[in-house]
Amino acid sequence: MHGADIDWERIRPYGRPASRSNAFEELSSTLIRHGAVEWPVGTQFQRFGNPDGGREGRGVLPNGEVWAGQAKYLFVFDASAAGQVDSSVRRVLESEPALTRYYVTLPIDLPADWAPRQGES
Repeated sequence: MHGADIDWERIRPYGRPASRSNAFEELSSTLIRHGAVEWPVGTQFQRFGNPDGGREGRGVLPNGEVWAGQAKYLFVFDASAAGQVDSSVRRVLESEPALTRYYVTLPIDLPADWAPRQGES
């Protein structure tokens, strides 16, 4: 089944201040919480604003584990984008010592065999 073509660069601005990046973050958080991830019963959720400490939100599972998600409104996944994701991972690990899963959403479809290459920009 082929999904609809969505122009993520034209997503309707949202939030205060209204921006496309904020809209993508909100959509990503909603999808992670309500559909893209199977959360254990009893998980407690928390959504963060800016600065977000490397996560848009988190779920604290009944066993104490933390799963978190981060949205990146980027349209090319190059060395700079990988660096932004790496920075977010490092920040969230500082603030969430019980983190066991981390989801990153991007408005692009990476090929299945994609892997960063040294010096890629």
